[in-house]
Amino acid sequence: MWKAVLQKTIKDNMKLNPTSVYFQMSNLTDEGLPTVRTVVFRGFIAEKKPKDMSHGYWTSDLIVTTTHFHSNKVKQLLENNVVEICWYFPETHEQYRLKGKAHLVADPIHNIPPPTSLEGKSYHQHLSYTPNIDPNSAAYEIPTQPPKYDWEKERMYHFNRLKPELRASFTWPPPGQPRTEPDERFIPQLHEGDTSSVLATMALQNFVLIIIEVNHVDRCVLNCFPHKRYFYKWNMGSKTWVETEVNP
Repeated sequence: MWKAVLQKTIKDNMKLNPTSVYFQMSNLTDEGLPTVRTVVFRGFIAEKKPKDMSHGYWTSDLIVTTTHFHSNKVKQLLENNVVEICWYFPETHEQYRLKGKAHLVADPIHNIPPPTSLEGKSYHQHLSYTPNIDPNSAAYEIPTQPPKYDWEKERMYHFNRLKPELRASFTWPPPGQPRTEPDERFIPQLHEGDTSSVLATMALQNFVLIIIEVNHVDRCVLNCFPHKRYFYKWNMGSKTWVETEVNP
C-alpha cells in the first residue's frame, strides 16, 4: 500500500531532482541519545528479477541502504535497532516519516546473523508475488511460500552496483576515528573487475546492508490546501496495512 505511493513519489521527483534518493535516518547512540545522518536509498530487497520470470516474481517492502562495517551505527544498531527515516521530496512537496527496525546483512566473517526472522512479522509477510501470466491461464498459480532467501547474494548484488569511487571508500580507515593515515591510504577508485586484490576483499568485508523493516508510515502532502496527511500502520490481527487520513 504505502510502498506503491512512495515509489510514485520517488519516480516523480527523480525526473527533476536526482538528489531525491537521499533521506535522513535516525537511531539511538549507546548513551540513548538521538543521532541522525543522510544516507542513500538503494531500493528494496528482492528488486533483482530472476532470469526465469515466465510465471512471475517476488518483491518486498524492505528498504535498503548501506554502511561501512566500522561505522558507529553498526554497533549502535546491533544494540538497539529502532530507526526512523525522514524523507522530504521538494519537487512534489511531500514528506515521509517511516518508523521501523533496522537489520544488518554483513560479510559472513563478522558472524552477524542474517535477518531470517524480522520484528513484527515474518520475512514472508514482507513479500508480494507479481504474476507474469494471464490469471485465466491454466498455468496461473501463486506460490504459497517464497523461496528461501539468499542474503549474501543480495549483498553482493548491491556491492557490484556501486560506482568505483564509492566502492573504494569501503577500503578506507574506520570512519569517525582520528586521522592517522596518509592521503595515499584513501584510494579514489576500486573497479568491479578488481576482485582478486586485497583491497577488493577488504571493501567487500566492510560493506554492510541496512535493511529497514517499516511498521509505520506518516505521509504529508503539502502541495495543496488544506494539506493532507496519511498514516499507514501494520495490523497484526488482519496481517494487512491500514491507511488512515488524519489532520495535517
